[in-house]
Amino acid sequence: MVNRGTEIIGKTFDYTNEDVFPVWVRTELSKPGPYNDKTKQWLMENGLVFCEVVLGNSASDRICRAMYSGGFLGWGDVDNWIGNRGQGAIREAVSAMQALINRLEVCSKWIADFLTTKYRNRQNDEKRFVIKDLGAGCGSYAFRTLDILRSRGEIDLNWIDWQCLEIAEDAICYGTKRLKESPYEGIISFNKCNFLSQDSYPENPDERGDLTLLIGIICAMSVEQSENCLQKIVPHTKEGSSLLITTLSSLAFEENPKMFRVLVNLGWGLQPKTYDEVVNLVNETDWAIKWTGSERRDLRTGAEIPGEYIMVHGVLQ
Repeated sequence: MVNRGTEIIGKTFDYTNEDVFPVWVRTELSKPGPYNDKTKQWLMENGLVFCEVVLGNSASDRICRAMYSGGFLGWGDVDNWIGNRGQGAIREAVSAMQALINRLEVCSKWIADFLTTKYRNRQNDEKRFVIKDLGAGCGSYAFRTLDILRSRGEIDLNWIDWQCLEIAEDAICYGTKRLKESPYEGIISFNKCNFLSQDSYPENPDERGDLTLLIGIICAMSVEQSENCLQKIVPHTKEGSSLLITTLSSLAFEENPKMFRVLVNLGWGLQPKTYDEVVNLVNETDWAIKWTGSERRDLRTGAEIPGEYIMVHGVLQ
């Protein structure tokens, strides 16, 4: 597999007309990376997303929180530049941050539809439906999905046991505070652990999941690391259980090369994958693919088209 993160670092683009940056920063960004300390410092001080990346928190839930909140916590002009770039004009190119927002809506609706079907087909004596939300952050997908289900009024939400597993203390604190202010106490829970560590996340036969979520988790993993991740979660899932994966597509770098080049040069180790690469890596594991999709819809017809994220529904064989 081509390491597209390493590849884009070596490319050069002209940032001369990106007037959100001072002239000297535009000059530095137009040079081959990596950037010097002065440039990194300016980017870190003037952009929330850049700051998180430079500090080594590129998977930080704060970035998603900022995008999903609508209030854009700490948002500034540089972050607006990140949020509005649509470089490349391939198909119906949108900004990478808009793709992230679309991912929340599309994934949450898919999960809501999936849970509704499972609820209708459940047995009367069936236990609660366990969701293992791995690397869940502050629980954005849990809250959004339950809001959708609550508005529909078709299922008893207490049937759902949504377990948010996260290692970042600030994300857990934020999610716990939000939970206390929501109608979902007893439905959503937060647990601090590293789900890839046997010591931190030991196998428990009585706590296996019916649905496992890996949303954005393998974006920075190689194919080999991704396969290993998918295999490591198997002991925590029930026979015949389902898995939802979303991961960054190679199309993201094609559509937004200037923005992603800056992020990767600052240290965000993204490894976007092609559709075939994702399908092949899943096929190398114990998961059988049932459906694939993306976060993007054609603005005219509403039909699903390739986007910046690849979604996969797998079932444990």
